[in-house]
Amino acid sequence: MKNIKKTILWASMLLVSLFSCKEDLTRRNKALIIGEWYPIEDVESGEEFHMNGYGFDENGIVENKLGFIEYYYPEGYDFTYPFRILDGDYRLYYEIRNIIRFHGNFSTYTIDNDTLKIFDPSIKEWSTQTISFLSNDTLLLTSTNDSIKQKFTRKIYELDNSRLFDQIIFYFPQWGEYNSCEKFFSIDCSGTFIYSERDALRNRIFTGTIKDGEFDRLELLFKKADLLRVISEVDSLQNSDTYYQYRSGLYMPPPFHNYVTFVSENKLFTIEDPFREISLQEKEFFWAYLSGLYFPEQVQFVPETLHNQERIFSDFNDFHNLRIEKPDSALDLYHTERFYLNILLQNATLTDTVFEPLYILKESISSKDKIETDGRYFKYKTAGVAKTLDIGFNFIKENNFQKLFRERTNMEKDWLNASSSQQRIMLE
Repeated sequence: MKNIKKTILWASMLLVSLFSCKEDLTRRNKALIIGEWYPIEDVESGEEFHMNGYGFDENGIVENKLGFIEYYYPEGYDFTYPFRILDGDYRLYYEIRNIIRFHGNFSTYTIDNDTLKIFDPSIKEWSTQTISFLSNDTLLLTSTNDSIKQKFTRKIYELDNSRLFDQIIFYFPQWGEYNSCEKFFSIDCSGTFIYSERDALRNRIFTGTIKDGEFDRLELLFKKADLLRVISEVDSLQNSDTYYQYRSGLYMPPPFHNYVTFVSENKLFTIEDPFREISLQEKEFFWAYLSGLYFPEQVQFVPETLHNQERIFSDFNDFHNLRIEKPDSALDLYHTERFYLNILLQNATLTDTVFEPLYILKESISSKDKIETDGRYFKYKTAGVAKTLDIGFNFIKENNFQKLFRERTNMEKDWLNASSSQQRIMLE
């Protein structure tokens, strides 16, 4: 009888001890995981490049830095999606056309003993990983279904409160087998959100107001990415003679590229196709870029018309093919730059200022309507009445665009000559 009692007592003490150990491990892991985690690769161990990163808070909220993404090609649903060989079979992963839907960056998580569970809204399931700390600042996650390991280091940011940019503009083409669509949108520090979508049948422009703090959150992501350093590296290329020869030689900017433009005090900095111009090793930049690129899917906005002023372009094409011309040359703006100029014009003020026209702004090469401008003032006619708009600064000088005018192509010259001849015949 005494032996039975001793056995029961020993078993009870063992259970209490095990439970206590489990409770201690859970408490320790919950405490250590709080913070932001940046991915690292251990080349010697053969761990592959991956883009994942996390931020965990004390209230059970997790930020997936890459985002919860739903893919057309769902290999990633066995949780191997962060691992891609850059020139391998899965290169499509890095092309945004593989993305069906972006489900945001935030979800919930739980920790029990050495098990981390994160709810993935893109597949509506919990992902389960084994959690271990190689040190207080080194985290190792091992997925339970395929044993893939992801290693992270704790990241602490020292950021200032200065404004990084006033506005950010995205251009996002979607090319399909049966239908193609162009999307433009702009977010500024006042909370104004402008969205344009055009396909073969319709052209729509909406505006709305985003929630307080949303612009600041996006700006914070780019601050963490050290955007000024990234821009400086891209800018060193764009200031080269090769870049100016390239851009000043464009007839039309490539339609299949993505563009992002940062606006600071009326100065524009445009990145043409970030996936080509910026190394994927700049992981924090792409965390910010993807969060911004799919921002329209995360906000609610009322479909109100953008146009405060009388429309100076046609109802359909609007700003999509804007071009600025001199008698013997033309300036091809990137898609996001045209969108920004259109926003400026739609919010410009009427003025009686007299100015010397230096350029012609046209909706397209075939447009008969001409708007005279010096870069700040824009004069046009409506119903036979001349009107002048003031955007508040010289768009061309402020951005040094005068360097980017190119000679007209032979095709443009032939088209203009034929058009002039046709107009003379009609007048006769």
